[in-house]
Amino acid sequence: MQTRLSLILVVSMLTACGGGSSGGDSSAGTTAGATTTGATDTGTTDSGDTGGSTGGDTVSQIGFIDIDQFLFDTSAPDIELSAGFISSSTTINLDALSNEIKPTNDICQVRENVPFLDDGDDDIDFTNINPSNITTISAGETVTFTSPAGTYATLDRETAFGFTGYSLELDSNTSVPSGLTVDIPGDEFPAFSNVPVPPVAFLTGLTISTGDVIDASSTFTWDASADSGSRLSISAYTDFDFANLLTSTRTEVDCEVVDDGSFSFPAAIQSQMGSITATDIEISRINISFVQSGNALLVVSSYTN
Repeated sequence: MQTRLSLILVVSMLTACGGGSSGGDSSAGTTAGATTTGATDTGTTDSGDTGGSTGGDTVSQIGFIDIDQFLFDTSAPDIELSAGFISSSTTINLDALSNEIKPTNDICQVRENVPFLDDGDDDIDFTNINPSNITTISAGETVTFTSPAGTYATLDRETAFGFTGYSLELDSNTSVPSGLTVDIPGDEFPAFSNVPVPPVAFLTGLTISTGDVIDASSTFTWDASADSGSRLSISAYTDFDFANLLTSTRTEVDCEVVDDGSFSFPAAIQSQMGSITATDIEISRINISFVQSGNALLVVSSYTN
């Protein structure tokens, strides 16, 4: 299961408190390989927030809203909603953050880790955010999602071990409704109202040239999305020795790719992968929007699996 944006930073902070680190450094039990990318993104932010200006090159507060749909063996998905809000003692560059959170080109990373000691983050590292500089903050008592039919879900504030977050799992008979918006009442993090949740369709037509095993030669094809902001997240893992959890390592390959219907590993990543084969594969479709208000940025993400 993918670790979502609203949880990554909290997990990273907990890891940092325990002596490890993330966000581009080597976390406990992890050795990060080089990240391969295409041309540099221009780093624009999306407008549309009702609470203030949309300009500015840096922020010091970020809110992450995630809507995650998991389709297993039934026609109705499991739905998870989560939110997290952070304050940074140093400013965060929006161009660099945009490049990492919603790149306009395919990017990949190969790394070795000890699964038992890894921080659980199976996405591309955030090199622009240092966990030692951030704290979680409150955005109010609740985060509310609203559909055209009325209130869809309410996430209550939860605080444990000094960290604040919001989460809810829904037992639903249907997918997330269209036209969903989110409202944040505000506290240490400012209020945002009627922010649209970006739509994302379930992935269809997926074919992997090497079947159920991923190697450097694997190619992926699928039915491309009509939404230009949609991307795919692809993660593959080699096997490891369960009998030696504290020392057994595995290779992990993570890619964020343009949702254009086809992908193959870049030559540099193929070289890093060598002859490895991976049988544990996770693929998600993602759509992310940015909304800025003064010194605060709200990142709203929709995922289907």
